[in-house]
Amino acid sequence: MREIKTRKARKGLGALVGGVLALSALAAGCGGGGEGAPAMAAEGNPPDAVEIVDFEFDPTMVTVEAGTEVVWTNRDNAAHTASAKDGSFDTGTLGSGESGRVTLDEPGTYAYICEFHPFMTGTIEVE
Repeated sequence: MREIKTRKARKGLGALVGGVLALSALAAGCGGGGEGAPAMAAEGNPPDAVEIVDFEFDPTMVTVEAGTEVVWTNRDNAAHTASAKDGSFDTGTLGSGESGRVTLDEPGTYAYICEFHPFMTGTIEVE
């Protein structure tokens, strides 16, 4: 898979993917995202994927079903973590290009930060 390094390029890719999905749905006659359509998070990421880009979690808010594995991938040059404020999970240190995974089994709201850069925040809503 080719790594996309700029936010502008990722936004363009997200718009392209969104357009293709919309046209596919229209061609199938369903007119959009019904119950069987996959949920998509910001900029075309699957709902269980969070990228770390430019010292931000992208998307900052993700909603998943209980038992879902959430994957954080570090696209920055600096090391980062995704660490729950309540201590319930921690990806450990993620170097550039590395990923960390956490499975969230209990419904609730999980606020998290990067321990190295506490201004970086995100939230996982587990239903």
